[in-house]
Parts: sequence; structure tokens; C-alpha cells
Amino acid sequence: MMIETLENQLNQDIARLYQEADDYNVKITVGEEPNEQTFFAHSVILRARSPFFRAALSHKWRNTQDSEDKITLSKPNIHPKIFRIILKYLYTGTIIFYQKNNDYTSLLIAADELALTSLVDYVQDHIINEDIKWLQKQLVQVFQLCSRYETFSKLREYCVQTISGNPTSFFKSPHFLNLEESALIDLLKRSDLAMEEIDVWDEVIRWGIAQQPNLINSDVSQWTSAQFMQLKKTVRECIPHIRFLQIVPTDYHSKIIPFAEILPDELKRKLTDHFETNRTSPPPASPASPGSKLVVASPSSSTSTLIDSTIINRKHSALISHWIDGKEGEPDSYRYCYHDFKLLYRGTRDGFDVREFHARCDRHGPTVVVIKVADTDDIIGGYNPCSWSSSGYYKNTTRSFIFSLGAGLNTKDAILSRVVVRQSSFAICDYGVGNLEDSVGFGAGDLPLFGFKSKRTSYQRQVISSQSFSIAEFEVFQVIRRIDNSP
Repeated sequence: MMIETLENQLNQDIARLYQEADDYNVKITVGEEPNEQTFFAHSVILRARSPFFRAALSHKWRNTQDSEDKITLSKPNIHPKIFRIILKYLYTGTIIFYQKNNDYTSLLIAADELALTSLVDYVQDHIINEDIKWLQKQLVQVFQLCSRYETFSKLREYCVQTISGNPTSFFKSPHFLNLEESALIDLLKRSDLAMEEIDVWDEVIRWGIAQQPNLINSDVSQWTSAQFMQLKKTVRECIPHIRFLQIVPTDYHSKIIPFAEILPDELKRKLTDHFETNRTSPPPASPASPGSKLVVASPSSSTSTLIDSTIINRKHSALISHWIDGKEGEPDSYRYCYHDFKLLYRGTRDGFDVREFHARCDRHGPTVVVIKVADTDDIIGGYNPCSWSSSGYYKNTTRSFIFSLGAGLNTKDAILSRVVVRQSSFAICDYGVGNLEDSVGFGAGDLPLFGFKSKRTSYQRQVISSQSFSIAEFEVFQVIRRIDNSP
């Protein structure tokens, strides 16, 4: 179209000003010695493109040097390399990222300071879509940065989802101990952090000790009251966000009691009362009050239960555990899981073979199957409350379900599909080797484990959009209900 042609020509003409014009009326000094540098620009371009420059170059604020008749500005906190990228963007609308030194954080901070909202959004999208490896390596630092800047919401959401699903790698990063208190508290407030509460406590203590050099590598049993007071002041704002009553009594006595001096007196009284007189209190459906973090929950039998899976993480297992208990949607908190998942079978390790599947999975009671779909990386699976047994028949149950976790990045995308009651006699296809073995799975074709074709017949919803699919990985877990083994 002629309009598009004219627009392209206009853009090219304006972009030419970046390289060729000699009538600049703005002089901008950026950086500090020895990296200080001066740039020249046109006020009309800067004002049109940036709200910051629109204000800075107004008659009220601008500073003009009479001898040169140029408006002068100074931005010592922006590095010349970063400002050059931004200036080119203001004139041409293009961004060049230097592959050897992607200084995204400096560019984001400078773009935010200059109120370049579109540039901030573009850089965030570029990082998430094009340079995710860099982001994963810098996860702690980027999360801390996002905690300071509200405009970096896209990066923050990605960081939060990544950390919530796999918090262990985040907390074990050497950069975690340098995390600012406000960023740490942001994490502690979350209910979707998929880790045991005692592990949360351990990390808070480790972080607190790292902030006090004289406490590092010291023997806690030899600490003085003054040293405990140092730690108490350091973690004071973190303590209210620990769900202490989700910790088992054995861990309470071995890990909390040694640091009892850092707890507020009222909290110590509540914990003493609970662990001495109410060790087996059932978990409530939700916190007692919006502001309360002292949530009673049934204690677990073990701590630090990392799931042995290359497909799902602790957050996924907590969600599936929630569904196994007959509940819908997402749990109130991912910081507790009511079942352990014991790996029985893995396709890439044991072979994608129905014989091996039955050899490893039969007669182990309830199981969860998870599948990573090739090409899309979608995660689908199902829960069998019965036992696989190569019976050659369908098994009748109303408690089975199939599911989709999408690509596994956001549990809000998950799909739960329970068996239709009137179809419950076809809930589990338990054929063995030699008798329609390709049909082994869930329903009369809803999710066959070795047939790779799906058609909704027995379950409420379809969990994969394509009827035919191939498998990248396949895992089966024995589901074990967790009990209180504490004395």
C-alpha cells in the first residue's frame, strides 16, 4: 500500500538523523571518568520519544549554554555503551543486543529511568523468548532486580514461576546469600513455593547467619545470647512468614529448638503448646486468617522430599497430590505435599515397552503416570487408584483422573479430568502383554500409555489437543500417603 510505503520512507528519513545530521541542539554527557562520553541529539526527537526527556527539555528545567546555544544534560549513572543503544532506539526504533556481553539489567534500569515503557517490555520479552539460558544463570540477581522495579513485571512473573516450581536450585545458588531482605520476604509470603517448611526455615537461618560475619562457621551450641540477638534482629521480619505448624515434631526439636532464642516470646508459647499437646492436629482447608502464617497442618513423615523426576517438580507433585485427595483447582499452599512419589519406571532408562512397564509397575498400589509429549513439551498423565496387575480387564473406579500440566511452567494452565461416573467401569484399562497391550492406560482410549492416540470417551475432558502424539519421556510413580511417624 502507498500509505505503508510513505511511512517506511518517513521512518528511514528520521533514522538518518541519527548518523548524518549536523544541527544537534542537545548535548548529553553520560557515564563517569574514565568512561565518560558526550552524545549529541535533537530535542524534538528526544521529547517525542521519551517522557523523561519531555520533562527534562522543557523550558522550566533545561540548561542552555549560551556560547554553544545547546541544551546540556548529564546522566552519570548510565554507561556510554548502554546510552548508545538507547539513543539508536530513540531515533530508529531498533535494538542491537551484543551477544558476547548482554548487559540486560543495565539496559532495563536505564530504560526505566528514561520512562521508555515499550523498550522495557521489549527487552523483557527478548530475554524470556530468546535468551532464557542467560536468565536461568542470573535468576537470583534478576529476581532481586525485579523486586526493586515494578515495571519489570514480566521478568518477575517468570522468575517467580521458575523459583516456585524448583526452589532448591534457587536457594542453593551461591548468590542466594546476597539476596536483599525484601526479596526474600516476597518469596516467603508465597503459598506456591514447592518445598518443605523445615527447608524454608533452614534457608532463612542460613541467609541470616550469612549477613553476620562473626556468626559464619561458628558452633551454634557455643553461641552467646548476644550472638542469638544478632541473628534475631537479622531474621525478625522473616519469622512471621514461616508456617511453623507444618513442621514435624522431630524437626521442630532438632532444628527449631536450638534457635528458640530468636523467636518472639508469644510464638514460642504457641509452638510449645502445639508440639507438646497437639501433635496430630488435622490440617485446615485454609489459613485461619488472611494475615496469619501460623497454619496448622498434618506433619509429614520426612523432610526435603525431592521428587526423582525429569518431567515434574515438587510443585506439580503437590498439585497432583491435591487432586488425589479429591479436591479441585489449586491447593491453598504448595508448601506441603500429602503424598510421596516413588519412581518405579522411566522410559528412557527402562525402555518404552509394555512388558517392562508391567514388570516394574504391577502390584504397587496407586500410581501416577506422567508423560512429556515430544515436540510440544506438554506434560500429560493420569492417576490410577487401583493397582496395575495385567488382569486383562478394565478396572472400575470413580477416583481416577487424567490431567495436563501444559508445558509445566504455570500450574494455572493445568487441566484436571476426572472419570465420568457412568463410565467408571472403563476407568482403567489393565490389559497385559498379548491382549490389546496397546490399549493399556486410562479409559477406553482417553489416554493409552503405549498407543499414542487419544480420544475422549470415559473422562470429563480431553487433556491433549492432538489425537496422535509421540512421547519424549514417560515416568510412573508409586503414590504413598504420608503419615506422622514422629514420637
